[in-house]
Amino acid sequence: KGFVMNGDKPVPGVLAVLAPKNDSKDSGDYRGFQTDSDGSYDYQNVRAGEYVLFAVERLDLEYANPAAVRPYLASGKPVRIPVHATIVENASLSAPMPKE
Repeated sequence: KGFVMNGDKPVPGVLAVLAPKNDSKDSGDYRGFQTDSDGSYDYQNVRAGEYVLFAVERLDLEYANPAAVRPYLASGKPVRIPVHATIVENASLSAPMPKE
């Protein structure tokens, strides 16, 4: 759980994505959460592992598609999720990707 931030301000209504560090064919390894009115997000029941956290304004991003999230991974925040733990991490809003 945490907040999506743009500078020092929380950002409501954006997509916070938790994607596996390495590509996975299991869509359950990818999580998307539209931030609440206070900019917060809270994932539940995430499998232990290595992830990358990032946030985008594109609510239509296919966050469970490895090819769609790959361009955002380099600018995301690495996150390690241990077994049976609550992790608090804030994410910065990513710059928009150029349209193809």
